[in-house]
This record gives sequence, C-alpha cells and structure tokens, in this order.
Amino acid sequence: MIDHLSKKGFVSVNLDNLSISQQSKIFASANTIVAFHGAALTNLIFCKKGTKVVEFFNPEYINVCYWAIANCVGLDYSYFLAENKNSKSFDVFVDINKLDSAINVFLE
Repeated sequence: MIDHLSKKGFVSVNLDNLSISQQSKIFASANTIVAFHGAALTNLIFCKKGTKVVEFFNPEYINVCYWAIANCVGLDYSYFLAENKNSKSFDVFVDINKLDSAINVFLE
C-alpha cells in the first residue's frame, strides 16, 4: 500500500522516533493524511483547517475519537474500512482498487 500511495505523491512517515515538535511540524505542513487508526493521529490537532484526512479501520474495531478531533479543528475527514484478514488479530487487507476509488473521490 505504501508503494502504491507513493506513486500518487504521498510520503510515508514513521513517527515512532520523532519528537512531538517534529511530529507537529509534519502534520501542520500536510495537505492530506492517509493513516491507519492509531495514536499517531492525535497529531491531527496540529493540522491546518481544511487538511484532508483518510483514516483506515479494521472493521472489527471502529473508534470515532479522531473523527471528533478532526471535527473540532476543521479538517476534511473521511474513513476507509479495510477487510479483516484474520478474526483473531487486527491484520487487515486493503484492496488497492477500492482504496483508489475512496481516495480519488475524496481528493477531487
């Protein structure tokens, strides 16, 4: 998925070893964020108004907390349900064609 999105101009960022200051600068400079649901999306609070956000979910676990943050700071939020690959884990499968459809409609 990362390779596919990079061909569309997206840049993969691993926030694990970055300071809060570095993370805030990345999110503040982003026009669009595509990410799986997780704690790193707390950084949405640093985005400029109107930033587009596509959050991926495992259909077994949907949590609206980042939608709420996005609403509070004026972001253009959408979500994408991946397919559950294994009911005993949170591993998911992303159909690239469905991903393209979701992102292309959202980014127009």
